[in-house]
Amino acid sequence: MLSIHNVSKSFGGNHVIQGVSLEFARGSLSAIIGPNGAGKTTLFNLICGTVRTDRGDILLDGTSLRGLPPRMVAARGLARAFQVASLFPTFTPLESFSAAMASSHLGVKGLLSEFPRRQSLDRAHEVIELLELGAVAHRPVAQLSHGDQKMVDIGIALCLSPSVLLLDEPTAGMGPEERWHMVETVQRLWKTTGLTVLFIEHDMDIVFSIAQDVTVLSYGAILARGAPAAVRSDPAVVTAYLGSHAEEIA
Repeated sequence: MLSIHNVSKSFGGNHVIQGVSLEFARGSLSAIIGPNGAGKTTLFNLICGTVRTDRGDILLDGTSLRGLPPRMVAARGLARAFQVASLFPTFTPLESFSAAMASSHLGVKGLLSEFPRRQSLDRAHEVIELLELGAVAHRPVAQLSHGDQKMVDIGIALCLSPSVLLLDEPTAGMGPEERWHMVETVQRLWKTTGLTVLFIEHDMDIVFSIAQDVTVLSYGAILARGAPAAVRSDPAVVTAYLGSHAEEIA
């Protein structure tokens, strides 16, 4: 579903991504981990088109995304939820999803026409139910918990009806209860929608409990990739990233 072929990116003399090649199968649930500065978010930016590659190519379902602006990448079926959600604070989740639907189908004029549109509301209600946000569907986003705000950000991505969903640290800043609720939601989304899901995460308990495969980045290059058990015990990964936590995680 998603293919990354020999992609590189430098900023000045800093080689942030170095010859990365990865394949993510349709319907897979994959994690990318690595120390701070390893290039994880930059890789997501390259995939989404917010940053252009210096070399290499990225294909979605066999079609190259190289050089496409983010809106065209999204239109091809790739959506992203961000580490820090950027939401309209006075909008409710239902209004947020309706706006996402209107803008994705009608462009700017969709936001300047009758709002919310009936077609947009139907899909918005579906996403509310999918994310179990019914209890807060009509509350302004600014009044929601951090965890629910992150859910709204994911919901906006889902309104684009993507085939591939990128999640940049979905549990960042959450307490234990919210964190595991998010994990359960991501698993349920993956199982019920058939989405190809790729996520960045620093919580190793989460990574090794739900990911089908794990890619480890270090200094912009792939250090290891494989099943969670194999990556967890890889000596190079233990030395470069897991360190003293490896025994605890095992």
